[in-house]
Amino acid sequence: MGYKLKVEEFNNGLKELSKKYKIYAPKVFEGKGTFSDTDIVRYGEISKIEEIDFDKKSQFSYKEVLLPITQTVFFFTEDEVKEPKVDEKSILIFLRS
Repeated sequence: MGYKLKVEEFNNGLKELSKKYKIYAPKVFEGKGTFSDTDIVRYGEISKIEEIDFDKKSQFSYKEVLLPITQTVFFFTEDEVKEPKVDEKSILIFLRS
């Protein structure tokens, strides 16, 4: 069983989901590849279906979203230690096999 949606309907659904979730999918980052004139496909936050790249395989795993390579754990000043604010939204990932 399947559903057929128009692009506008899917984008409206993403808009509603984005109120509760941070939505990630394979996305083309132009000029961010190994060389300055190459593109790279990675998982990035999306807001519209047009941003999703269904044709190319991502060069990084979806785990990059769940377990970031770098993450600030504490902010140190001379007399205090602060924890950064954490986004309370859950994560929704559109995967490509």
